[in-house]
Amino acid sequence: ASSAASDVYKRQMPSRPGYKWVPHQATAGGAITWIETESEDKTGTAEQPITFTPGMTVYPNYYYTDGTTRYVCVQGGNPDTIGEGDYFTEF
Repeated sequence: ASSAASDVYKRQMPSRPGYKWVPHQATAGGAITWIETESEDKTGTAEQPITFTPGMTVYPNYYYTDGTTRYVCVQGGNPDTIGEGDYFTEF
């Protein structure tokens, strides 16, 4: 089921780090759709993981770090800790 709120979420937070949603019109006067395009901002990629803080919102496929170990998020949410488990897998 799709809702307006989830559509806004999708445009603001791409499914892959290093990408962003942009409006795209294939033909003049045609429908405008949203597509992912490579972003200059590489935050959340394996090369630039996000520093985890307890309770922050995490997103699937994004990379996070506790300062020493990198993890990839496997389930979105607001975990209190970072580590192998429901939300993260060590990378």
